[in-house]
Amino acid sequence: AVGDCIRFSDGVGINLESVQDTMSNRSNNKNSVWNAGVAVSYGSDGFAFGVTAGGNLGRGYGNGDERSWVNSHVGLQESNTTIISGGDTNIVGGVVRGKGIHTDIGGDLTITSLQDSLQYTGKQQNISGQITVGYGVSGSASYNQSKMNADYASVQEQSGLFAGDGGYQ
Repeated sequence: AVGDCIRFSDGVGINLESVQDTMSNRSNNKNSVWNAGVAVSYGSDGFAFGVTAGGNLGRGYGNGDERSWVNSHVGLQESNTTIISGGDTNIVGGVVRGKGIHTDIGGDLTITSLQDSLQYTGKQQNISGQITVGYGVSGSASYNQSKMNADYASVQEQSGLFAGDGGYQ
């Protein structure tokens, strides 16, 4: 079967490399809500009046950075693939496939798989309160906070030479 051939001689090496894809996200948020009103009630003691007021404040952020790699591909699983190199051959984020793979490398063969990575940090804070003054006093307050930190790294596609039934030569 007709196959793919990568050929460099006279001391020239081969570098099969991946493509890097990056994404960065930055977000901030802030909110505030205020309320005020009059409370009126009627009971056995007659009318009672009060004033009520409250509010809510919130703020937060989210920051993420992602780096991923798209491997280079050479050869088809149905055909034979030949690599002839007069120098070092470096497969850094690359895949060589073939029914059979023949190599004639004049230097070192180095295969490196690259890790995709993701880092994310986020924080959200909220505080709220409400008070009513009139025939007595009542109030409430609350505070909450959430945080997130993530750090992830993984190889999505392994680099290498992958031969089928024809094996390696």
